[in-house]
Amino acid sequence: MAETFPEHVRFVLEALREVYRIPTRAPAKRALTPEQRLLRHQAENTPRMMARERWMQAPFGEQAIESKSALGAAIRTM
Repeated sequence: MAETFPEHVRFVLEALREVYRIPTRAPAKRALTPEQRLLRHQAENTPRMMARERWMQAPFGEQAIESKSALGAAIRTM
């Protein structure tokens, strides 16, 4: 998939990398309760995940990607 659609794969991987980096940037994460960590995670990552969702749905609305193509199947799976 990465060889055929490098820009699509790069976007998704970079977006997900930011989501997984959040916990490592929290020096005081041990001081937070599980509920506080969840709220922090949601506050910081919801905008990223919503942007990724909009980006992934746009080609279908524009009919730029066939929903039954390999890329369409990968996007639907995500």
